[in-house]
Amino acid sequence: MLQVSGAPALASGRTYQAWYAVPAGFAAAGLVPQGEAVTVLLEGDATLASGVGLTDEPAGGSPQPTTEPLALIALSA
Repeated sequence: MLQVSGAPALASGRTYQAWYAVPAGFAAAGLVPQGEAVTVLLEGDATLASGVGLTDEPAGGSPQPTTEPLALIALSA
């Protein structure tokens, strides 16, 4: 699960997207709705993930990040 709070509102046609930081780069982990405080159940396999990142993407998400992560949180083993 990912909890996001205090994230600024994005421009129209944009969404937050979560990513797993994996050895090959980033793997999509789901879209994050805008709001004051949201909790999202991440999608996909986090087995190889060393962290979780959040980017600003076009509405509907992207197959790969199009921006640098706004946040990148390390995961512990």
